[in-house]
Amino acid sequence: MKLTPLIEAARQNRAQLGQSIEHEGLSLGPMVKAFVGVVLVHHRAPAHLKRSLESLGPQLERANARIVIVDNHSNDGSAEEIARYLSDAYGEGASWKLRVSLIRSATNRGFAGGINYGLSFFDAPFNMIVATGAEVHPGTLNQLLRTAKANPKAGVIGARIAARNSERPSDQGTRQQNQKSDASNAFAFHGLSPMSEFAEAAQIPALSAAKAIGKRATRANWVRFACALIRRKAITAAGPLDEQYYMYFEDADYCRTVRKKGFTVLCDPSATVSVAALSLRNKSPFLMKKPTAFEKTTNKTKQVCSPDNKDLAPLHGAAARAEKSPAEHFQASRERYFRKRLGPFGPLFANIGWQLGRGIFHICELLKHFQLKGLSVERQEMRKGISKSLS
Repeated sequence: MKLTPLIEAARQNRAQLGQSIEHEGLSLGPMVKAFVGVVLVHHRAPAHLKRSLESLGPQLERANARIVIVDNHSNDGSAEEIARYLSDAYGEGASWKLRVSLIRSATNRGFAGGINYGLSFFDAPFNMIVATGAEVHPGTLNQLLRTAKANPKAGVIGARIAARNSERPSDQGTRQQNQKSDASNAFAFHGLSPMSEFAEAAQIPALSAAKAIGKRATRANWVRFACALIRRKAITAAGPLDEQYYMYFEDADYCRTVRKKGFTVLCDPSATVSVAALSLRNKSPFLMKKPTAFEKTTNKTKQVCSPDNKDLAPLHGAAARAEKSPAEHFQASRERYFRKRLGPFGPLFANIGWQLGRGIFHICELLKHFQLKGLSVERQEMRKGISKSLS
């Protein structure tokens, strides 16, 4: 049987693990055994990946954890840079690098596809997803394991997300953040629905999808996969992540699937990761800037993707998806999520909810403007009256 390109790519890189590869779909023979199998998906961001590794690496030995990095066909030299970085495992405090393996995918399958590929290498009762660039605070891994032990029905446990370079949580779905009506960086959520789209667009905190979190692990409909511990039994029951989500919404969709299989989803505020601000979760699906032909290129060696370029062969499959901008991926994933949840008219209902909410928001802003303008006129008249009386 002919091996797929992904299996052949794994054959070249799995030699460092000293294991053979047997072709059976994506079952690659002997697994990497650990108590926790951590997967990071990398694509042309070596500096961000190193930040994540250096924060998580010192926690691996105590939890008997190992990391598999899936390089999503970077093809720009960054995978080689990471390989050199990992080869220096004998310096002071660098022994954790012996617990890290780099696997190169022959295609860019997106975040969900990369996660599925990485998970296929592990024989572990727990798996952990960490987004590239996320800094895992000390003790987070063990805290998530303690929460999993205390809650045997928990299929997914998400960590608290804090804004980088900030000591206090930012956009966490906490009561403090809910007062700001911006759920773009929240880490625990109620279900996504046309009503949540309406609330987000109208900026109504009481109806927001972001869930208020206290000091203890709390149930949620879904959590972000910036850092999440997943029980292997839940993965077995729910199956792989939906790879049609190239970017965005794969976490909401998978948590929904896990809950359907009888598991719970928790968020643990005692476990923390720091990430950069997420910028597209609360953007209008209609007002996002469309990428220009120049912006669609990912490096200087590629040709410009333009309908007027007759010499450029059309892209298909993974290559075509990789050419899309984050905004385009967001829109496509959003449409897929609501279509899966609410049927063929789901995206339409979600769009109507968003448009109604946005309209109410603009009306409120307009009323505020006129109110402030009226107050300004009154103050000017009062000042004139006071100046006349003084004169």
